[in-house]
Amino acid sequence: MYIEQEISAGGHSTGPCVRPHRHVSRLAWLCPGLFQYLRGEPVTGTIFFLLGVISATGLIFFCLEPADPYGRTAVKIAIAASVLFWVTLFSILDAFQKPGRSALYLILLAPVLLFTIFTYYPILWSVKLAFYDHNIGSLVHGDAPFVGFENFQSMWHDESFWLGIRNTLKFFFLGLLLGQLPAPTLAYLLNEVRHRKVQTFYKAVCFMPALFSWPIIGALWIWLLKPEGQLDVLLSPILAMAGRTDVAWLGDPTIARVVFVAVGLWMGSGASALIWLASLVAIDPTLYHAAEIDGAGHWKKFAHITLPMLVPTWIVLMVLGCIGMFAIFDQVIVMANPQIREGVFVVMLHIFEQGFHYGYVGYASAISLALAVVVFLLTAVNLKLSSRVEMT
Repeated sequence: MYIEQEISAGGHSTGPCVRPHRHVSRLAWLCPGLFQYLRGEPVTGTIFFLLGVISATGLIFFCLEPADPYGRTAVKIAIAASVLFWVTLFSILDAFQKPGRSALYLILLAPVLLFTIFTYYPILWSVKLAFYDHNIGSLVHGDAPFVGFENFQSMWHDESFWLGIRNTLKFFFLGLLLGQLPAPTLAYLLNEVRHRKVQTFYKAVCFMPALFSWPIIGALWIWLLKPEGQLDVLLSPILAMAGRTDVAWLGDPTIARVVFVAVGLWMGSGASALIWLASLVAIDPTLYHAAEIDGAGHWKKFAHITLPMLVPTWIVLMVLGCIGMFAIFDQVIVMANPQIREGVFVVMLHIFEQGFHYGYVGYASAISLALAVVVFLLTAVNLKLSSRVEMT
């Protein structure tokens, strides 16, 4: 309800005047945009209404179309149903908000639709494929037999799958161990640079590796890490003391795993450091001034102010980093070689080979579903442990 001040002829306030909204029947919720139009928001109401009518009309026509072997009719039905669902839901949700906020739902509608169509539906489709004996041909003709949990049983007895899981867990724990210091340390150093232009230059330099794709990054590091390559030349005095001329950076599986994680951190730490830096800058400086008045030194201010304030950022980046370690693929397929293949053979590479090299789409979908469950459970445990850290 609006609260206005009535102004008399003499210019004095006569007290608050409560003017209620015009009553709109809840039956208007059933039609997208009708509630907004009757409430006095014709533009957003018209947009909601047109989107609802177009999607509903398309849904009806698509359902009447004959089924085709390529699944195009099902895709069109899914898209139309998604638009109708989200438009109707946002129109109803807006009925509980203050007037003038319906434009926010219109802005939110586009990314939600894109996320639904290109993320949620492929996930659901992949879950369905996991229970069928699909190959490349059956995806076109749609005649794959239902096999239930046979794909998961095959996965349980697949040695390559367990090899991929073991190597993925090794990458996960290596990334967890080595990935905690580079980004926050870099952010702290950037924050200590007081000259704005110099800090901007350092930010650009640190962020630059994240702008390149893995084929470029991989080719660069393969050149640096080749036997008697640039890195061996740089470390030659140290290697000479050990009686060696080079190191098998990409020839020993154990060393290669550390190298892969280190290269990944080199590539991504600059982007993560900018997130850490934004959190550092957002800390209220009056907290530091109050601590200085109480006699707190540099380390006490860091331990009692800076560190607790950065815990939420650490939790978010930790979860994203854990998910990224389980999704490692580009780096392995670019930098791996036959000599270290078994040591860096991750589960994502196994999924790729089963689905695209051998055409076992159903089996690859089953592995993907199992991996998604493992990542979900580890993420839940990570969030639980991180929330306890934040509370303390």
